[in-house]
Amino acid sequence: MKLFCLRNLIVGLPLAATAMASADLHLLKTTSSQFTALTAGPSGYAPWTGLSSGSELPVLQSADFVAVATAPNAAELTGTAGGWISGLPSDPGAKWIGATANAYQNGYSTLFNHSFNLATSSTSSVLNVTFSVDDKLGDSHNEGIFLDGVAITGSTSNIDWNNLIETKSFNLGALSAGNHNLSFDVYNSGSGPTGLILSGSVQTQPVPEPASILAVGAGLVGVIRRRRNTK
Repeated sequence: MKLFCLRNLIVGLPLAATAMASADLHLLKTTSSQFTALTAGPSGYAPWTGLSSGSELPVLQSADFVAVATAPNAAELTGTAGGWISGLPSDPGAKWIGATANAYQNGYSTLFNHSFNLATSSTSSVLNVTFSVDDKLGDSHNEGIFLDGVAITGSTSNIDWNNLIETKSFNLGALSAGNHNLSFDVYNSGSGPTGLILSGSVQTQPVPEPASILAVGAGLVGVIRRRRNTK
């Protein structure tokens, strides 16, 4: 009887149940077209112009995240510094980026931003990232990654620039439809070069449409009726 009921359940449920379970995937990678950048230094973002090379960014404020979302595009670096990986084996399309194309000229901590759009709301979402960074992602008072200006706990990197790659995953929870921003605090702890190379994805589980819920409900009703008819 258990096998019979299971078979009826599979047959009775419409294909809409499969659609409800499908997830949406947004891909991101460090390229000039996908990321914007604000940097400290004499010619950088105005509130940070007094910061010297090797300084952490101040505690990031909502105005900083608004500014970086509309900042100039990041620059793809024309060369890599000694000890940097040449690229990410998992995504050859990801590039080292900075506020300027010369990693050595840019030697200031930088805030990067990636914007993405969700067509529908999600019940859950996960961010997966693989990256290398010079020097660190995050600092002593800022997490490494922010979603819509809110710090993602545990996103400070455990690596430094020396030819290392790190992979992290974060549960972002439910997200509303519309535009969202992922911001990355790259801390350059000295006067040398700085940059970020990253590849990742945001995987979301869309909120089921009412029609899909009704269709699944109708399938369950069909299963119950079949079971009654077999008694």
